[in-house]
Amino acid sequence: MKNFFSALLWFLVLFLVAHFVQYYFVDRYCGICHNAADKQIEQVDLKTPPQKLAAFMISDIEGNVLFEFPTGFVVKATDSEIKIPESMNSFKDSIYKYLNENQDKELLISAKYLKSEGEPKGLDRANFLKRILTNMGLNEQRIIPKAVLSDYNYDEYGEYGDGIAMLFQNIPEEAIDAIEKSIAHKTLYAKFGTKEFKADATLQAYAYELKSYLSKHPDKNVLVIGHTDNIGNSEANKKLGLERAQNVVVYLTNQGIAIEHIKADSKGESEPIASNDTKEGRAKNRRITINVN
Repeated sequence: MKNFFSALLWFLVLFLVAHFVQYYFVDRYCGICHNAADKQIEQVDLKTPPQKLAAFMISDIEGNVLFEFPTGFVVKATDSEIKIPESMNSFKDSIYKYLNENQDKELLISAKYLKSEGEPKGLDRANFLKRILTNMGLNEQRIIPKAVLSDYNYDEYGEYGDGIAMLFQNIPEEAIDAIEKSIAHKTLYAKFGTKEFKADATLQAYAYELKSYLSKHPDKNVLVIGHTDNIGNSEANKKLGLERAQNVVVYLTNQGIAIEHIKADSKGESEPIASNDTKEGRAKNRRITINVN
C-alpha cells in the first residue's frame, strides 16, 4: 500500500510539472509567436485597394497647369480606343474654350506606344482623341497628334493609365499660313434652317477664328453663301439658301464682326458638290461656304 501511495504521489508531481511547462513555456511564450505569425498572415491576406491613377494635367509650354483632372486617360492593349473616365468628361469643353479664347495656341496630344506595337498604334491613339475634339468644331489644324515610343506594362486587364499627355503650345510660324487659309475658305455643315436658328459648336468655334483673323487683316471682306439640295423649286431653293446665309451673317455680326465687312448670298441648288440622288449627297449639298477676300 505504501508503494502505491508513493507512486501516486510521484504521478501527481510529474503531472503538475508537465502542466507548468505547458503553460509557461509553450502556451505562454510560443503562443505569442503563433499569434504574431497569425496576425502577419492576416495582414498579408488583406486585399489592398487598387492603386489610384495619377491626376491628369494639361499645361502650357511654360509649365503652367491650366486644367487638372482626378484621373487620366486609359490606353488599351487590344485596340487604339481610349477609355475616358467619368471624372474627365469635361476635358472637351475645357480645351474647346481655351483654344477659342487663345487663337495663337494649338494642342499637342502625345500618345505612348510600345516598340512591339509600332508607331502607328501611338498615332491612332492620339488621333482618337483628336477626332473627339474636331467633332466639336475645333480646327483640326490646331490639334497635333504625336506618337511617343515608351516602355511600360499593361495591367492584368490589358490597360495602362499614363499613356496620354496634352500640352498647349504656340502655333509655329510655318503653320499659321495653312490655318489662315482654312479660315478664309470654310465650309460648314449644320442645321441652318430659318426657324429657331441656333449656332452649333462648329460655327461658334469658327466665329472666334474669323474674328481673330479679321483683326489681323482689317481690309478683308467676308462673303457667306448658302447652298441647298435640289428638292423643291429652284427659285425657292435660292431664297432658302439666302435665308440660311443671312442667319449666319447675323450670328457672326453678333459676335463682333463688323457688318460692313460681311454680306450674304445664295447659289441655291446650282452648285452641288455631291449627287442629289442620295440622302447623303443631298446632305453634303446643304451647306454654307464662307470666303474671305
